Amino acid sequence: MTMKLGKSQARAQFLPLVEQVAAGGGPVEITDRGKVAAVLLGHDDYLQLLARAGAPLTQTRSAVGCLEILGDLEQGSREIGRRMRESLIRTAEEL
Repeated sequence: MTMKLGKSQARAQFLPLVEQVAAGGGPVEITDRGKVAAVLLGHDDYLQLLARAGAPLTQTRSAVGCLEILGDLEQGSREIGRRMRESLIRTAEEL
């Protein structure tokens, strides 16, 4: 059975929840005003979910300055190099 907690409860119990989920205790639904806002699940459960979906999740989020390469590493490296060169050219032009 999936555990369900409000955001405040989840915040107060975060570390024990992470340990529980990582140990295979099942997912935890985190609610906001009675509606599920997020789900905390273990890495194995996450991998199984991805496998059942048949493809990696397409939505990615990243902080400025971070990078994520999906797919072919060589192609991703070329793309990063291209973006770096473009950025350097723009910066030089602005100076």
